[in-house]
Formats: sequence, structure tokens, C-alpha cells
Amino acid sequence: KMHCCEGTINGVPARFTVHTGRIETGRSRMFIGYFASVEIDGEPVTGADSSGIVFALRNCAEKLRARGVVLDAPALSERFYESGLSENSGWGYMRDGDDEPVHYIDRTKKYTRPPRYDSKS
Repeated sequence: KMHCCEGTINGVPARFTVHTGRIETGRSRMFIGYFASVEIDGEPVTGADSSGIVFALRNCAEKLRARGVVLDAPALSERFYESGLSENSGWGYMRDGDDEPVHYIDRTKKYTRPPRYDSKS
């Protein structure tokens, strides 16, 4: 499963790819982790983690920081957290903020609540 989203690196918009990885051997599939990638000067920089998307993004940010590049993403804030239901969904919340979900990379993306199920319909 892969999706792309917009983020900001050194104040400039950048396109990120986030996906899960697995190994398939014959009849079995084995999950190997989460990956967050961005291309810098034509070269991909990829962060990986076996436990979650946010940790993969933080790993990617560390690799970027080593190159002197700053990634600005809500998930990198100490205030960012995920709930049990939002974990690895790409959305989380900010402590001491409002209760609206925030996208973990794209500050401009707004959460749209799914329509409520009405048992009378």
C-alpha cells in the first residue's frame, strides 16, 4: 500500500511517498515495515521503521538533517500523537491543541469526517 503527500523541506514544497513493505515467498507474505521517502537533488532519501509510519518519517527526517535539510511536518513535533484508532492512518492530534485531526506530513490537508451512519435510513 502506497500513498503520496505534500510536505515542506527547507520551506519548499516536496512530494513524499509513504508505504509498507513485505516479502512474498511462495505461499507466504511477511510484513517488513513502513517506509517514508522523498527525493532530494534527484536522490531518494528513505526512512524505515518496523513499528509505524511516524517513526519511519522521523527516521527520514534524521537522514535529511544529516544533509543539512530540515523537514517541517506535524508528526515531528513532540506535541504530535496518534490515538489507538488513528495509528498508522496518516492522521494524529496535537497535545494542547484543538481536537481536530492533523495530517502527519501535510499541514495544509484538512480532515473530512466520513458521513455518519443513520440507522433510520
